[in-house]
Amino acid sequence: MSKKEESNDWVYDYIFGKISSPEFRNPIKNFIDENCSSFIDVDENTFQQGALFNEFTQLVDNLLEKMLKKCNLTEEQLILASKKGLENEKHKKYFEQLIAFNNYNYFKNVMTKRNYQFIQMAEEAMKIDMKVLEKLLDTKKEQKEREEKQIQSAIQMSLALEDEKRRIKA
Repeated sequence: MSKKEESNDWVYDYIFGKISSPEFRNPIKNFIDENCSSFIDVDENTFQQGALFNEFTQLVDNLLEKMLKKCNLTEEQLILASKKGLENEKHKKYFEQLIAFNNYNYFKNVMTKRNYQFIQMAEEAMKIDMKVLEKLLDTKKEQKEREEKQIQSAIQMSLALEDEKRRIKA
């Protein structure tokens, strides 16, 4: 390994550490979660989707700029680190995502997929809620049946007591 490669190792390590950190990834995840409902699996692209893509790329650009400024790195160093990251099987997905964030079709696919996941989660929650509601209704029905049996039993006991009183008087 040359001295230049060794001196750039910290740059690579720093950039990888940052792009894989919650500090970098959470704002991106939050943006996706907050805006994915505008993306449904259709071929047409809407003005709103384009505007969200522009906001998203600005968000990613700002995060990258902040990261580079923090250690006085250049875009060239970022590009070199990204090329190195694409060759590293363990880190490859992070650098692929970083590069793909500027691709509208990739962005739309991520947003559509996340929207679909939310829809599935909502459907599952509704199924669970329906099961809970059905159990609650079953419990209420059983409780009502028990109460009716208790009332019938109390009426029968009362009638039997009245019959006994009449028999004693007679």
